[in-house]
Formats: sequence, structure tokens, C-alpha cells
Amino acid sequence: TISPVNDCMQRARAVFFVLFVTFFSAFLIVVLKNDLVNKKIDETKNLVLDYIGKDNFLLDDIIVTGRNRTEIEDILKSIDMKQGDNLLKANVVKIKQSLENLPWIRDVEITRSFFPNVLKIEIKEKNVLALWQLNERFYPLDMYGYVIEADYIPNDEVLLVVGPKAGEKFIDFIAEIKEIDPEFAKRIKAANYISQ
Repeated sequence: TISPVNDCMQRARAVFFVLFVTFFSAFLIVVLKNDLVNKKIDETKNLVLDYIGKDNFLLDDIIVTGRNRTEIEDILKSIDMKQGDNLLKANVVKIKQSLENLPWIRDVEITRSFFPNVLKIEIKEKNVLALWQLNERFYPLDMYGYVIEADYIPNDEVLLVVGPKAGEKFIDFIAEIKEIDPEFAKRIKAANYISQ
């Protein structure tokens, strides 16, 4: 037989266990829902980077190469750093994404160097393969047939494509012509896409 004291102790343990599991589960839900662990990790990381970088890793210069059409002001705004900022805290991934959202930029490589503390940014800009004329307006098209959302005044000869879906179709057209006769493809100055 089970004594009343032992029975009472077992029930107390069971209640305590249920309460513990309930409170622990609630605690985990609150921590995970509010992302408290990651916030604390980020906070600690920033404190460490501030301490380490406050005197030794301050940004001396930003070197940008490969820029032709992109405005330097747009680049600096996207980088969002200035001389004297902590180079260790430069979020290279965020800077790269921000720069690649600029209309002329196709790809970006970013490196940090120390002593001197320099942020090096190598830009590869989009090339205009054609001008698409649609509804009396002209749109520059990149090598994939996408519209480059920027002002463009041609300095060199550029292929003119005309028609409602010409922007989408000209890449395949040019690729086929180049495959058949590359010299002939170089002589094409305009193309009119006629669809049904």
C-alpha cells in the first residue's frame, strides 16, 4: 500500500513537473518569438567590435573602382560609412546588397584591408546592349533583356529594337543571328518585333 504521505509527495512532484514544463515552455516561446537570443548575441557582438575597433580599426578611406555611370553620391549613400567609422562593424553583405540595387550596378566585390584601414569596392556595371523603343520612349536594355531603370544617352552605336515585346525577345533573336553569322549580327542597327 502507498502511504498518504508518499501519495501526496508523488502528486506534488507531478504538479511541480507540469508547472515546470508549462513555465519553461512559455519562457521558450517568449524568447523565440521575440528573438531575444539573437538580439543579445548582436548586442554582445557590437560591444566587442566597439571595444576592439575604437582606436585601431577606424576607416581611413573608401576606394571604388569600375564606376562609370553610377553617381558617386549614390554609392556613398548606399555604403553609409564615413572616415572614422569602425571598419570592423561594416556589414559587407548589406553594403553589397544596397549597391546592387542601384540601377547601373550588375555586381560588386567588397574587401576590407587593415593598416591602412580601407574599404575596397570593385563595381561591375551593366552594359547597354540595345535601346528599346516603346510608345515614343526609349529604354536601355542590359545583356539579359532587362530594362535598366536609369537615364541613358548613348555615346556609341547601339541596337534599336522596336515593338511591344521586343525588349523580351531581342536577346534570343541576337543570339540566333550571332550563331548563324556573327559578322552579320554586328551590322544589325535596328530590329522591329512584330507579334500577333
